[in-house]
Amino acid sequence: MYWQQPASSTTQPRQGAAAYEGILFQFHNAHPVVDVIDLPNKRKLQEIALTAVSNHHCNNANFGTTRYAASDPFPLLYVSQEQGQAILVYRVTVDSGIYGLTLVQTLALPTSASMRLYYPNCIIDGQGDYLWLSGYSVYSWQSADNGNILRYIKLPLPSLSQGNVTLSLANTLQEFHLPFTYATQGAIYHQGKIYQAYGINNNTNLIRIINPLTGEVEQELHPCLRGMDEEPEGCFIYDGKPMITTITGKLYFVSEFE
Repeated sequence: MYWQQPASSTTQPRQGAAAYEGILFQFHNAHPVVDVIDLPNKRKLQEIALTAVSNHHCNNANFGTTRYAASDPFPLLYVSQEQGQAILVYRVTVDSGIYGLTLVQTLALPTSASMRLYYPNCIIDGQGDYLWLSGYSVYSWQSADNGNILRYIKLPLPSLSQGNVTLSLANTLQEFHLPFTYATQGAIYHQGKIYQAYGINNNTNLIRIINPLTGEVEQELHPCLRGMDEEPEGCFIYDGKPMITTITGKLYFVSEFE
C-alpha cells in the first residue's frame, strides 16, 4: 500500500478519482464533497463542497487534455455518474491555494435501454480526442445471465465550445466486447491501454489491462493474491504509473499486483 487517505467529512463511500501533477481529486457517491489530496507529500489539502445528488454515483473520473483557459493549472475533469445518464465536465480552479470545481459542460446520455448499455461510464482517451463508453449489455452488474457482456464504445469527444451535448451511438467509431466481469469500477486510458478495476471484495476484485485496438485483455491482475481484499474504486495515473484507490481510501500502484 502506498498510503491510506485521511478521513472525509462525508460518510458516502469513495468512488472515482483522478490525479494530475500529483494532486488527487477523490469523489464520493452522491457527490457531496471532493477530497483534494497531495500525493507526493501524503497529505490532504482540503475538501470541495458540492451539492449532493442521490443518483450521481461518480463511478469514474478522468482528466482530459483541454483546458478551459490557457492559464488554468488543470485540464477539464470528466466525471461519470453511471445511473445519472450524464458525464459532468468540470473546470478546476485554484485561488490563493484554495481548490474549486465549476461545472462547465454536461454530456448527456440516451437512456440505457435505448443504447443497450447499462451502468455506463466514460473513459477519456490519452490524446483527448475521443471517449470510450463502457457498460453492461444487460441491466445487471452482478450476473452474466441473459448473455450479459461488457461493451466498450468509442465516440468523438465533444469540444467545450459545443456546449451541452447528448452523445449518440450513431457516432460510434469502434466497439469491442469482453466477457462479463462483476462490478465495473474506475478506469484510465494510459499509453494506449485501458486499465480498469472490477469487483467488490477478494472473491471478485481484479484489474484488467485492455488493448482497445484489438479488443483483447492483455493482462489480468488479482489484487487479493497480493493482500488487497477491498473494493477497488478510482483508477488514475500518479508518477507516470497507474494507481487505484479502494472504497476505504487505500492507495496502491497497479504494478504491486503483477
